[in-house]
Amino acid sequence: MTKKNSKNLTPEMLIEQANIALSNMQPELALKFYERALLLTPNDTNIMDALSDVYIQLGDSIKGKELLLNSVALQPTMNPYKWMYLAQLQQGLESKNSYIKGIDLLLPLANDNIEIRQHLCKIYCSIAELYLTDLCYEEDAEESCERAINEALSLDNNSIDARQTLVNLKLSQNRGNEAIIIIKEVYNEIKSIIDHINSKAIINELKNENDDDNIVLPELDFCISTCKLLIECASFKPELAEYAVDLGSELLNLDDDNIELWYIIGVAALGLDPPDIDTSKYHLERALTMMNEMIEKDKNSFIYHEEYKLVQEHLKIVENYQPDCTDSKNLNITTKNNENLLADEEEWSDTEMIE
Repeated sequence: MTKKNSKNLTPEMLIEQANIALSNMQPELALKFYERALLLTPNDTNIMDALSDVYIQLGDSIKGKELLLNSVALQPTMNPYKWMYLAQLQQGLESKNSYIKGIDLLLPLANDNIEIRQHLCKIYCSIAELYLTDLCYEEDAEESCERAINEALSLDNNSIDARQTLVNLKLSQNRGNEAIIIIKEVYNEIKSIIDHINSKAIINELKNENDDDNIVLPELDFCISTCKLLIECASFKPELAEYAVDLGSELLNLDDDNIELWYIIGVAALGLDPPDIDTSKYHLERALTMMNEMIEKDKNSFIYHEEYKLVQEHLKIVENYQPDCTDSKNLNITTKNNENLLADEEEWSDTEMIE
């Protein structure tokens, strides 16, 4: 397409070209087409929503958020899902209020629509997570968190998202034994899906077929959170550190460029009984190398500052490890120290939450 011809495209044609660019994994090109379409129709919220998504994909959440704010201001009831996307870019009460707006618009459409019910379930889980983090000091945070999880389970009583969120709540309430039972269920479900996908891949390769049975692995971020929770729960049941190593290794086969996975496996291996020093050192050193490469490439865009310090601290633990003087109690402390570092949740105590 020549530059001259592209200027004569209608908004509809520009949107079509943007969609083609996205399907060809060219978000930068799609961005240009959407921007030009929006210049021609500046109040089209559908274009705003699509353009926002591309900006977010490219790492510019500020522009993505601005577009979503304009979209909800112009057409607050069109496309309920944009409220969910906006909430993910907000914090605290702003985020919660946006989630609630999305819920209000989606609930009347739910009925027997499984897809919408699943979306609503995820939204309620996100609200519950807010009460475990940004809103944890609200007067009724614990009760509100429980209500949100119960709403999620009422929409889908088998929801893996709701069950994992419940693990977070149980840990924040110091109910570790209950958390262990649930996180093991989540782990077993994820492992079962991974095993099924791997088996299918082998069978399809042998048969030279592409048999897609629609069994999908939860998103990588969700599975990484499962690993983190397994490490936290290992302070109550040490064998769960082995589960974290196992699941982390499976996930690493899917994305070996993920720095967080290398770090998590290194920490989990250190929490084994006895600790697997070689595995821990290998993974922690790999995480450190990847971080150093990122710093060397572009120091200003490096985002793992806290993790960078933690990797070095854990490597010191590995280097100073002596089997004859390191007991399980010390290892539990090592694992325990990672609860706040890995879980991204701010725990509340009984005195903080109950008058």
